[in-house]
Amino acid sequence: MRTHFIPLIVYTLLQGATSHYVFSHLLVNSTDSGHFKYIRDVGKEKGYDGEYCCGAEEFGKTPPIVPNLKEGTVKEVALRCGRQAELSAPKTETATIIAGTEVGFRIATHIASAFTSIGHPGPAQVYLHRTDDLQNDVGDGDWFKIAYQGPFNDTYWTTWVDQRTDVNFTIPLTTPPGTYLLRMEQFMPFPRPTTGYSQWYVNCAHVNIIGPGGGNPGPMVRIPDVYREDDPGIALPNGMGQTKGLSKYVPPGPAVWTG
Repeated sequence: MRTHFIPLIVYTLLQGATSHYVFSHLLVNSTDSGHFKYIRDVGKEKGYDGEYCCGAEEFGKTPPIVPNLKEGTVKEVALRCGRQAELSAPKTETATIIAGTEVGFRIATHIASAFTSIGHPGPAQVYLHRTDDLQNDVGDGDWFKIAYQGPFNDTYWTTWVDQRTDVNFTIPLTTPPGTYLLRMEQFMPFPRPTTGYSQWYVNCAHVNIIGPGGGNPGPMVRIPDVYREDDPGIALPNGMGQTKGLSKYVPPGPAVWTG
C-alpha cells in the first residue's frame, strides 16, 4: 500500500532509508532503449552508496532532488537534467525521433531497494531544449514545455494509475528539426504550510528530431529560474492535499506547446 501523504517529520526520518526511482529508459514507439543509453546517467546522492545502503550499486542514483531555496526561488541547477548529469553527456548516445511519434520515460526497475513503479504522488512535465552541442550543453538556455500529466481525478494522479512505470507523450508534429535535450520531471508537491520539501525526479535524453518543422515553440523559460517553491503547483494551497482537491490543481511553469 502506498502512503498518500508523508508528514514532514516522517519524511525527514525517511530521507536516508526510503526507496526512490530514476527515469533511465527512453521509449520510442513503446520500444525500450535500455538503461541510460540515450538518457544522461546521473550521480549518486551523498550517503547513498552500495556499501552504506541497501546493497545496490546504483541505489544512490535514485533519491530525489530536494531544491535549495533562496528568497523563495528554486536555485538547484540539478533540476535541469539530474544530479551531475552533465558529466555523462559525452558518452550518452542520441536517439533519432520522428516528430509526431509517441515517446516515453521509464523508471529503472532492476535497482535493488528502489521502487518498481512511480512511487510518489505528483505531476509529470516534459520539456525540450534546442542545442547543437549535446555533449557539452548543461541546459542553461531556453526550454519549452511539450507535455503535462496532472491529476487523474480529484484524489489521484495520472502517474499513479495502475502502478505505472512510464510517462508517455507525443513529440509535437511541427517541432523544428534538430538536436535537443528532452527533459522529464516528475515531482511530489507538499501542502501548505509546509514548503521547501518538494521532491523532484529529473532526467534528460539526447534526441535528434526529424520532421516537417514549421512550428514556433514557446513560451521559452529557463530552468530552474521558472520555478518558485511557493508556487501553488509546488506548495499546494490551503484546502488541497496530495490526494484531495486535485481537480483545481494548476501546474508550475509555462503553458504546453502542442505544435
